[in-house]
Amino acid sequence: MKIEVIEMSDYADCEQCGGNFADGGVVKIDGEVVLDFTPTAACFGNNDTSLSELLIKTLEHLGHTVEVTQEDVSGGYDYD
Repeated sequence: MKIEVIEMSDYADCEQCGGNFADGGVVKIDGEVVLDFTPTAACFGNNDTSLSELLIKTLEHLGHTVEVTQEDVSGGYDYD
């Protein structure tokens, strides 16, 4: 099985809002598109998907359960 992740980004320039960016991509498995999160940059309603989200959605597509948590690793150090 070959998994191909194609990262994409889009840019749109607006005279009122300025520049807008969106990231996303397409996932292919054995040459077949299985996930399509093509980005669309706009003033409102951007559909932005990060690389980590693409990888998580790929694992879920393959039947895996993915749990993402965050931990504070700062250790509470006092720099005084």
